[in-house]
Amino acid sequence: MTQLLRLVAALTHDADAQHAFVADPYALMERYGLDAPAQAALFSMDADIIGEAITAELKAHEVTPPSIKWPGPHPEVRSFEPARAPGGGTVALAVRGEGFLRSARLTLVAKDGARSVVGSVVSVGGGFREAVLHAEVDLGDVPPGNYVVTVNNGYGSRDLRGFFPFVVT
Repeated sequence: MTQLLRLVAALTHDADAQHAFVADPYALMERYGLDAPAQAALFSMDADIIGEAITAELKAHEVTPPSIKWPGPHPEVRSFEPARAPGGGTVALAVRGEGFLRSARLTLVAKDGARSVVGSVVSVGGGFREAVLHAEVDLGDVPPGNYVVTVNNGYGSRDLRGFFPFVVT
């Protein structure tokens, strides 16, 4: 059995594994020997992506893969602070949500989609369901306006589009 499939099976049936994953998903994934692509697939919480990763592992071992679907939430941004900052400087953002990878990328996207600025992720902490991402964003050349905060794990992102913007003044 592959490492990712073993962990998915444990998370499906083993309460101790479930609690360990919520408390410290990285430690549990390392204990199961998951490499970075397998960790990213699991953190995507997308049935198709996890299924593709397990299928690739099984094919590497010349095993006929089963059809795998993972019903779970997508990583998402729930809140951030501060809600506004003046242009021309650097702002330290704290983004709260779930499913953020340590390799995640934070981007501010103008509401009209015409421009974006990528932040530098400083740290990602917490557990799977309650993660906090800290990033610094250089607003030196960013014009005033409303921006959407997005966090991308490499397999897509969720944001707070339509809820409330980050405002550059």
